[in-house]
Amino acid sequence: MTEMTFGNFQDDDPPARPMHPQVAPTAGPSVVTMTLDSGRLPVTARLDSQWDRKVSPHEMGDAIFQGYVAALWEHDRDALESGRFELLSSFPSRRTRLLALLDASTLDEHRAIVDSFFSGGTYVGRSQVLDRWDDPVVTLTADRGTILSATASTEWIATAPGDVIADQILYCADQLRSTRPGLRSTSTYDGLSDREVEERYADHLGELTRRAAS
Repeated sequence: MTEMTFGNFQDDDPPARPMHPQVAPTAGPSVVTMTLDSGRLPVTARLDSQWDRKVSPHEMGDAIFQGYVAALWEHDRDALESGRFELLSSFPSRRTRLLALLDASTLDEHRAIVDSFFSGGTYVGRSQVLDRWDDPVVTLTADRGTILSATASTEWIATAPGDVIADQILYCADQLRSTRPGLRSTSTYDGLSDREVEERYADHLGELTRRAAS
């Protein structure tokens, strides 16, 4: 007998909670400014024209992270002020999970997709430019929800133009997009209502179970 205990997510969804770094944005304008996409990763980055007078090269990693934190709080302002913390959760919605599970052709594939819902860990985005030791000049570390830290090569920062630094920040963000887990359904059910998706999923899970038992 195959026991199916992972098909019902109704009662075991993780509680919604804010997914924010444990740091508040600094007062005043940031040396590094950004805008974020729906995955809370930078899509634009810009350095103040006088950034090299405001921060020293060894402070640039902190400046990049503070710029990200300021952008993150602005990005999530409405959800934070309204208390709608479920909008900040990196855990996929039930509909998203069911649509992904409709792509499973076997119970093993079903289990693997379920496991991906709960995958944690950290992900690293490294710049395209390397320093003279072949290390990335900018590195961003993130989890599924937010960027957690930023580092920058002091020696390289000392001579790099601001627009080139910004380009490397965005390159790191693209690296994170490609490495963080995501759920992408290839099913043709996107136009269905939530109730119809539930029904299709129940039928699909039943069919997978029957195949495994035969």
